Amino acid sequence: MLMRYSKILLTAALGVLILLVAINNVTDYDTNYEVVSHVMSMDQVPTGSPLEWRAVASATP
Repeated sequence: MLMRYSKILLTAALGVLILLVAINNVTDYDTNYEVVSHVMSMDQVPTGSPLEWRAVASATP
């Protein structure tokens, strides 16, 4: 019975965490846009890296 309650509590806690992350992503659009634009443009990758071909250079607001 203790194992069952532990699983229920863990699942509920994970659900609350996912809900908080989703709310943060919706309400703080500017910060998330900046992070995603850095990831997509790959401007943090060292120069000459063979992975740069995957970068998305065009930005559309």
